Amino acid sequence: MVSQFLKAGGRDLFFTLLEIGAAPADETKEPFYPLLEEFPSSRLLAFEVDPALCARLCAKAPKNVTFHPCALGRADEERDFFVTRDPLCCSLYKPNEPLIALFHDLEGARLQRKTSVHTISLDHFAAANAIPPVDFIKMDIQGAELDVLQGGTNTLQNVLAVCAEVEFAPIYENQPLFGDVTAFLGVQGFSFHRFLWFHGRCVKPIQLADRPSQYLWADAIYVRDLLELGRLTPDQLLKLAVLLEVYGSPDVAHLALRAFDAKGETHLAKTYLQSLLKLGPSSAIRLQPHQ
Repeated sequence: MVSQFLKAGGRDLFFTLLEIGAAPADETKEPFYPLLEEFPSSRLLAFEVDPALCARLCAKAPKNVTFHPCALGRADEERDFFVTRDPLCCSLYKPNEPLIALFHDLEGARLQRKTSVHTISLDHFAAANAIPPVDFIKMDIQGAELDVLQGGTNTLQNVLAVCAEVEFAPIYENQPLFGDVTAFLGVQGFSFHRFLWFHGRCVKPIQLADRPSQYLWADAIYVRDLLELGRLTPDQLLKLAVLLEVYGSPDVAHLALRAFDAKGETHLAKTYLQSLLKLGPSSAIRLQPHQ
């Protein structure tokens, strides 16, 4: 809805989006993909280690999506790379076999072989390829998310939101966990916003029918500190509002539009709020008076 009334008002945006770990698990597209059609000047850079997979994905990708066969990491260096039974579980970190053995349905993360890969930092890649300021990063790289963030501190200065897979238990040996990622991004000016979903497993031999007993990983959304939105440019505030609505947070999108209005003589927040209220009771949106 934000994107619709922005475009109706003659406002266009240019997003630079990164998807790090872009191997598709199924045919489901990430929530941000429609932005590439709504704002066709936008660009998505996707990363996968496997060159053959990247070539196949590039062959059927829209013109504003490019796949890069490189491994991002904390630095330009040679790293061990652990190939697992399920290609989606391959990692720069060694699978934690004793922990994996405890749970149902984690066999795909078991180690098949060890090889090596040359990693480059996100900052190095961005500089070498003249990448414009990045607005949004989506990461799913099996425990190595913090490595990429540590190698991208210059890039992060312009990023508005991050969606990262985070783990609550060390599925991989010595991997950073949710608290480590959250603490690092906090120093970079981000706040944890919310989880999108949780995945977990039950300990063998018992299998619960209604839920996992142990939550193991989830997607976590981080956004710029909500008390510091005034530091963002008008375009950044509009982009943040669009991204937040895409990820199901219209209340915070409205806050970003209020910060945008505070920079000029506009009333986008009011227009957006009226549009939300027109959705009716089925939208589960209601207003409460300020305390």
